[in-house]
Amino acid sequence: MILSELQTAILELFKNKLSKPSRIKRLSYPLISRISNEYLQNRVVVVGQETNTWYPKTEDDFHKEFLGSSLKEIERKALIERYDKFVDEEVEEYGGHFWEFNRQLYKRNIINGWIVTKERRLNHCWINLFVMEACKDKEDDSGRPSKRENSTLRNEIISLQKDIVFQLLKLLSPKLVIFLTGHNLDYFLFNFTINDSDPKLIKLHNKLDTKEACQILSKNPYWKDTVMIRLYHPTYFMGRINANKKIKDRIGLHYKVSDFYTEVVFEFLSKNYSF
Repeated sequence: MILSELQTAILELFKNKLSKPSRIKRLSYPLISRISNEYLQNRVVVVGQETNTWYPKTEDDFHKEFLGSSLKEIERKALIERYDKFVDEEVEEYGGHFWEFNRQLYKRNIINGWIVTKERRLNHCWINLFVMEACKDKEDDSGRPSKRENSTLRNEIISLQKDIVFQLLKLLSPKLVIFLTGHNLDYFLFNFTINDSDPKLIKLHNKLDTKEACQILSKNPYWKDTVMIRLYHPTYFMGRINANKKIKDRIGLHYKVSDFYTEVVFEFLSKNYSF
């Protein structure tokens, strides 16, 4: 599939799958990815948890901006006004550990080139496990589907998007997928995203449990040529993990836990993924 056909197929997927109104109001505009020519070479997808306040324009962008829009309107609103704008203006210097980890993929030569291409596109592909949320602001945990206590929001978003991320990944045909989702979202990841309720989980290192970092081996034939790993979210493993006494005791006192974890991840990637 050539680039233009792939991009159109992705837009059509979101338009067709997200076609019903929701009982939840204040939903964000869906996160829809722009695909670059460079992605067609590296085939690396990085999956986050959810999009916390994604360029809001109304109090309910899903219903007022997305539903009923034509494919051309969705391309403008999702790609030009949101994804492209974020990549062009924010990605190279955006604060926080999530995007620092993404930039490290290039600094450590896992992916060739730089995170933003000369055409101001994202070199790899970024998607989220949950394509929408309902946050008033970045401090509004009640609007996040990743939070266990908000089962109503999570269940409604699952019912809306169903297998949309699985279908998206099938279109993307990745060589490498890095799930930065944490083990607490494994039920959703396994059942709705990779479509295998009982995959085999392999430790990335003998001093890290599978819930902390693992390779996913799926029985689903779609992933037979894809390397998949599931890690903690970088907000945790590049910082707050240093307070994790259990891991600290396992690795010994000579290592900072965040440094150890990060090096394990990049060592695995350098050995198991080739550009």
